[in-house]
Amino acid sequence: DGAIVIVDLVDCVTTQTMSMLRQVYAEGLSMVLVLNKIDLIITTMQLTPLEAYQRIRNIIENCNATLAAYVNQLEISGENPELVARAPADMVWFSPSLGNVVFSSCLDKWGFRIQDFARICERRLGIPDMESALWGLKFVDVAKKT
Repeated sequence: DGAIVIVDLVDCVTTQTMSMLRQVYAEGLSMVLVLNKIDLIITTMQLTPLEAYQRIRNIIENCNATLAAYVNQLEISGENPELVARAPADMVWFSPSLGNVVFSSCLDKWGFRIQDFARICERRLGIPDMESALWGLKFVDVAKKT
């Protein structure tokens, strides 16, 4: 069993999103984070690539921080030690490099993980190991294919 947690990139993480994250974690479900309306941060909000990356990164960090705070609260209270034990050692539940973050536009009916996008780019551009360059403060030099 699993859960798909959808976060609007325009509205960011809301109180309802935080409640949902805690509930899904408490039920022991595996989670996929879907970052919706990625098209709007480009077309409507007109964010630069760096601003868009920072917004996306902050939303992912907020989701991870919500779950870390929940686990810390459980640990302090002594409730549900099995939930505390299930937490990742680095307190990172969501990361595009883990393959559990999807970038999407529900309106336009598309979505992808960085792993999917990397495969497409590797085939079309001939750049090996594209995945490692698609998340974080890195860049691809198409001319050098690195």
